Amino acid sequence: MLGKRTRDRRREVPAISSSVPVQAANATPISGQGVSSTTTSAVGGLPSGGGGPNTITATPSTENTVVKSSSQSANLTQGPQTVSSTVLSGAQGTDKSLKLSTQDTPVEAYTLIKKFLILWKRVELLKYAWGKRRLGVERIDTPSLFKTFCSIYKREKLYPLLRSLAIQYRQHDMFSIGPLDETDIFVMPKGIPEIVVRQRQLLKLIEAFEFYMIADLRKLVVKQTDLVIKERNREEGNLPLDLWKRPAMKEAMSFKRPALADEFIVDLMSNMQLDERTNQYSITKDKLNEVLQTLAISVMRVQRESYENYSMYYENLLKNQHSLLYAREREIEALKESLKQKDLETSVTVQFQMSEQAHNLLLEVTALRARIAELEEANGKTEAKVRVRVRREFNVAMRKLFGLSFEQKARIDEYRDHLHAITLQRIAEVREEASAEMARIKERSGARASAGMFSQNVSTASESEREDDLAERNLRLSREVNSLHQRNIRLQQMMTRLQEQRNQSKTQVTRLGLLSEQRVRMLNEEMSKLRDHLSNTEKHLNDMRKALDKEMNDKVEKKHAAERKAATDKQMAMVKQMHIDQLMAEISEKNAMLEQMGSLLDASAKSKKQEADKSVREVDLLRKQLREERKLKKSAIHKVDDLMSQVGAPLLRQRLAQQLLQNGSPQAHVHYLQMHDDEFQNE
Repeated sequence: MLGKRTRDRRREVPAISSSVPVQAANATPISGQGVSSTTTSAVGGLPSGGGGPNTITATPSTENTVVKSSSQSANLTQGPQTVSSTVLSGAQGTDKSLKLSTQDTPVEAYTLIKKFLILWKRVELLKYAWGKRRLGVERIDTPSLFKTFCSIYKREKLYPLLRSLAIQYRQHDMFSIGPLDETDIFVMPKGIPEIVVRQRQLLKLIEAFEFYMIADLRKLVVKQTDLVIKERNREEGNLPLDLWKRPAMKEAMSFKRPALADEFIVDLMSNMQLDERTNQYSITKDKLNEVLQTLAISVMRVQRESYENYSMYYENLLKNQHSLLYAREREIEALKESLKQKDLETSVTVQFQMSEQAHNLLLEVTALRARIAELEEANGKTEAKVRVRVRREFNVAMRKLFGLSFEQKARIDEYRDHLHAITLQRIAEVREEASAEMARIKERSGARASAGMFSQNVSTASESEREDDLAERNLRLSREVNSLHQRNIRLQQMMTRLQEQRNQSKTQVTRLGLLSEQRVRMLNEEMSKLRDHLSNTEKHLNDMRKALDKEMNDKVEKKHAAERKAATDKQMAMVKQMHIDQLMAEISEKNAMLEQMGSLLDASAKSKKQEADKSVREVDLLRKQLREERKLKKSAIHKVDDLMSQVGAPLLRQRLAQQLLQNGSPQAHVHYLQMHDDEFQNE
């Protein structure tokens, strides 16, 4: 529905084609019928443009919209002013220019200026109302409020609208940046007719007011619905207090209609005299002044009475409103006092509860810290014991390993020295024996040079024997060398076993270190688990405390609610009893009044019956008298008519008519006038 109304308004607003040539740089549009306006800035003022001096550019469409240059607003009466309009032809797209000026066509030009000013004023009023509603104030009467209003209007209404128009008119570079800041310079886009800007602004403001109205209506509907639901869901066990509430006083004005005209006519006719010659009524000046004076006195009296009635009526209204306002103020003060008392009580209770909870939390935190300190101390002691034990075992193993290695090394050194000494001794003995044998052989060969073949054979035999001895010695030495090699191999095997033992001791030490590290890691994991468990227990404890606090608060609230309900029930019972007593007293008073009024009514009925009988008798007598007088007057009139028809004297007719008018009844007067008119028509 809102969108439909907005579309209808957009249809009503004249559309401006982008192909229309605009003479002013920033033109101000004025609509011919639906006047709409907006300002290019939050302060509002005539737009500044670069058109010619004192020019008004008009672009009429479906409703003859006009665009006015800004320089016209400052100099409306100086120099020749020219009004030019460009008419859009829908079929052929040709432009026709019409020249308007204040000299040739002043009425049209000044009409456009007047419409522009009216448009400007309406836009300012709409903006002011929107700003008050947006800021939630009754008046914008301070510079800070005005500055805030200007910035909000720029940011929320004007800048998005101009940005959409710039995109629509393909000026993306103007407003393609982000949102507008307070420090940014505001520049109007070029080539966009200001009528479009103002129309769009007016539509935006109207839509905003429609949204406000819809929101207010929704709030009212929700409020009424809540009241209806509460009334339906109200427990019927308690009697409603509305039964004993007296209805508010309704002021109604009832004025009696003054018969000034009738009284004036009666007084005027009573003071007038009939001229027998001219058959005209005349009145003297003094009598006319008296009649006018009485009329003025009656008018003043009526005005005074109306003034008194109106003043009394508005005084009663003001008194009623003052009494209602005073009652509301008393209720508000009572509610404020009760709220203060409740706030004080709740703050005290909350502070006590918070202090108790803080004390309990401090105790628990200190206990947990002591427990953590004990656990850390125990962990440190166990870690120290493990380190001392591992260090002790490692020292013992290293001592054993070093002792064994040193002992084996000493043995190997002793055996190497012994073997070296034996080898050197054997080599020296062999060398001595070889040198002795060589010397002996030389001696034998030099003394027996001349011997024969026998000596040669003997020498060869001795040489062979020596060779055999040398071979045996060599074999014996080789055996000894082999035995030494075997011992060396055994020593190497022993060294390898010692190295294996050392490696085993090293692996055992590393294994013990790994075990100790694993133990330490396990202890750390246990500590982390204990800490997690401690944090979980703390969270569980906090949850339990919160649940307990919630239960306590619920219990306290239920208790307070029960107390309040009991107090309200007691007050309701007291109020009911008081109202019942008042009703009984009022009923007794009304019964007494009814009895008195019944007796008075009986007496007044009897008197009225007597008066009515008397008045009926008098009316009957008067009717009889009137009937007799009417018969007599009819007979007299017939006789007079006969005589007048016979005599035909106008003077006698006038005298008789005057006597009839003075002494006769109104019916006779009417009959005479009818007869006179008939005679006048016949003549």
